[in-house]
Amino acid sequence: MVFSFFLIFTGAAVLATFALYTKQPLLIAYIALGVLVGPFGFSVVENTQLLTDMAEIGIIFLLFLLGLDMQLSNLISTLRKSVVVGIVSSLAFVAVGYSVTTALGFNNSEAI
Repeated sequence: MVFSFFLIFTGAAVLATFALYTKQPLLIAYIALGVLVGPFGFSVVENTQLLTDMAEIGIIFLLFLLGLDMQLSNLISTLRKSVVVGIVSSLAFVAVGYSVTTALGFNNSEAI
């Protein structure tokens, strides 16, 4: 397990440095590292359950760091925007779905 942590963090540092040097997104470097050392690449880390557990811990740390950086006013602003977008898009999909099913002759009032 220690070797896996060492390999992942060292590989992430090397590939992230290369990605920054070539002005590529860090996410691409991390995905490439996963492909290279994972069970379908060079099979350096074969225990997929260990990788799953490590990934879950990484997501927890990422969300924790995002929570530390988030201001309450930004959160409320984002919530307002996302609620409006969610309601409008839901109403649009309901309207389109109803129109398409009615146009194709699927009418539930006759089935009841």
